[in-house]
Amino acid sequence: MTDYFAGFSLKKVFSDVEAKRLAEIARIAREEAERKAREKGAKPEKGAPLLPVVSPVIQPVVQGVVAYSGVDFEQLAYRVAGVTEKELLTYDASLARLKKAGFERHARSQEVFGLLCDGLENKLGTTEKAVYDDMFTIYGEWLSLAFERRGDQLIVYLDPEGLVWKNGKYVKTPQFKYSGSPTVFLIEGKKSNVCIDLEKFSDTFVLFHYGRSFDKLPEKMREGGLRAQVALPSDGILWPVGRGNGNVRFDIDGNYGSRASRGVRSVGKKNSTGKKGAP
Repeated sequence: MTDYFAGFSLKKVFSDVEAKRLAEIARIAREEAERKAREKGAKPEKGAPLLPVVSPVIQPVVQGVVAYSGVDFEQLAYRVAGVTEKELLTYDASLARLKKAGFERHARSQEVFGLLCDGLENKLGTTEKAVYDDMFTIYGEWLSLAFERRGDQLIVYLDPEGLVWKNGKYVKTPQFKYSGSPTVFLIEGKKSNVCIDLEKFSDTFVLFHYGRSFDKLPEKMREGGLRAQVALPSDGILWPVGRGNGNVRFDIDGNYGSRASRGVRSVGKKNSTGKKGAP
């Protein structure tokens, strides 16, 4: 098995992506420490170690569901029993896990960003806010989406299945399938493997992925250090997509090998045990 694909060193790509992920976690931790210090009227200790920001609440693995916009969200992203931090899984392992738990798929980007927009605008009830808050704990989560770059075109697949992690990359198996027809966007002049501001993409791209036009997104998504950005995969590579590089980001990214896992299913759908509610 070659270490190169479409002219790119796979080892370097994954090394660079992991370095970006760790740098992002450190940056978020530093900002959180500085914010807490300001709230207490003190300055953060210079040279203090930077640790990931993790929710202190330990929840059981099996959770209920929360209805929002026509789907039931898994209340909490998957954790190993007794562990606070979200478990990171490959896309195929995550999909198998959530289906076994009685869910249908990962959340689509419009579903996720619809909830996040409403949360930023204080439109969520207590139960929906619990999902919103959990999405902001450290580590981004998989979306029900895959990107494939072909030169100046981006082919987007909705609800992809049959992508398997093998030898350090995702491989399209004969069982590869998706919902509907692929959607194609022009991405001329946009580089791969870098973060590009969302406002530089077409109106149709923004509406498809975020459910609103750019000017209708909350200010926090449009401006400042947490503004929404997009990272495209390398040319010729098909890759599952996730949201967020850290705990307070609104990016979509087609480069990471593993992410946190949260399932959704149609509202009121019975789980594999024949009962409604928690799987």
